[in-house]
Amino acid sequence: MKKPHFAVFCNILCAITVLIMTACVMPVDISVFLEDEKVQDIIETYRESVTLIDNTANEHLQAGNGRITGLNPNRYYMVEEEDAAGNVIGFGFVTSAGTRNPNLSSIGRVTGGAIINLNNDHTYTVRDASPLTGTDITGLGTGTAHTSLTPITPPVVSAGGVLNIPGIASPNNYYLTLTATTIDNSWENIMVPISPGGANAPVNFPDTNIIQLPSANNTADYVFIDPSANINSVFRFIRVAVGTYTEPTVVINVSFNMTDGSLVLNPSTFSISQAQILGPAPSDITIAITGSYDSTLWRYNNVEITPNPGLTLDLKSNIMYSIIGTHVFVVEAVRNSIPYSAAITVIVNP
Repeated sequence: MKKPHFAVFCNILCAITVLIMTACVMPVDISVFLEDEKVQDIIETYRESVTLIDNTANEHLQAGNGRITGLNPNRYYMVEEEDAAGNVIGFGFVTSAGTRNPNLSSIGRVTGGAIINLNNDHTYTVRDASPLTGTDITGLGTGTAHTSLTPITPPVVSAGGVLNIPGIASPNNYYLTLTATTIDNSWENIMVPISPGGANAPVNFPDTNIIQLPSANNTADYVFIDPSANINSVFRFIRVAVGTYTEPTVVINVSFNMTDGSLVLNPSTFSISQAQILGPAPSDITIAITGSYDSTLWRYNNVEITPNPGLTLDLKSNIMYSIIGTHVFVVEAVRNSIPYSAAITVIVNP
């Protein structure tokens, strides 16, 4: 509620009285007095302010002069405005700058912690988006399309509405299936990039209640409001943090067949994309030896390769290894002074 104007003068009058009574001890210039931080706090506290409708969801908010403060920078807000006669004259979403905009596409995390440019003669109702929970999600899967997914269950959403998932290799993506009775593609929606930053964009709904998520290295908020789009609408959000994708190291298990005296490689054939070899993630072949050998080595095109420590071959170490096609590496192992060998076929795809 607005504070009466006389209150500020009463407080200042009391302060001036104290000043006069102590003037003989410590004279103070009145202009210096009024610039004192504590006096400014008194003036700010009792100056005119907007009227904020109280509710349990926004108890942390404070009405001020032309503004409402105390907004959480990790939440999203909508505001309804009434004039002095009690008529609703505006509804909008709070932008990152603290202004209001009727379009959900302009919503943002309020970096300054305040809604600004308000009218002190008006009344405001503020609501923030509530986070989605695990019960609002029916599934999480990966694939190149939402119609053929490998399920990941169960997706775990934190109390603050954050879903953390590991990165996966492109061209796969994550697909999040929302509870049909909770949210679908008829709702207004927007995706707000967090890391890396960027412009807001519509949520990608490949199906009625399925949203497409990125594959790796991306954090974004997904904000939804039901089609009625007013201060009483269902207003929800979820933050999805997809981690860094690390190409798994290929492990070749080398064992010795005592029956026929041969080396057994498992696997003996595997495929890898050229993009994975040339990309930032590791693309190694590691030998895991079972049994005792006098020595081991690699050969490629009959040329001996010196492996890295731990018997690891880095496919990035020679540009020849990344050429699209079939490559044959031979592992040789000496056991009881007898040499044995086996071939590993590496298929490099586009």
